[in-house]
Amino acid sequence: MNDETNKEILKELRILNEKIDHLSATKGLSTPYKFLAVFIGFAVIGPIVAVILSVLLKLF
Repeated sequence: MNDETNKEILKELRILNEKIDHLSATKGLSTPYKFLAVFIGFAVIGPIVAVILSVLLKLF
């Protein structure tokens, strides 16, 4: 194969590798999971933090 063909093949391989990297990139949470995280934050973590803060404030 000539040098021009090799360069063309390498160019196509780079393009394919970029596409694969883009597909395998980590993605964020989907919308239902975001709502679940917000709900857990308000329903579970929020009250726990409020109780801890109220106990600490009573000490002072």
